[in-house]
Amino acid sequence: MVYSKLIERVAELSGVPEEQVRAVLQEVPKALMEGARGEKTRTPLGVFTIVERKEKAVRTPDGKWSSAPALVLARLKPGKKLQRKI
Repeated sequence: MVYSKLIERVAELSGVPEEQVRAVLQEVPKALMEGARGEKTRTPLGVFTIVERKEKAVRTPDGKWSSAPALVLARLKPGKKLQRKI
């Protein structure tokens, strides 16, 4: 589903204007990343966990070795309802 269609559908189901739905969805990643590493946030979609990926060696397409920087990521473990829908 395209992002704009998702916003339209959520607005339709909730009765909230599309502009407000878009504003809320844009802030969700910021709110999730404010959590401490290892912190879990339970949502209707599933559980988001903040994890740190360590720096690692990677091979570039031309065969040379380089390093991928350490990153802080939000991972989603889908909930049962979401898994059933997929």
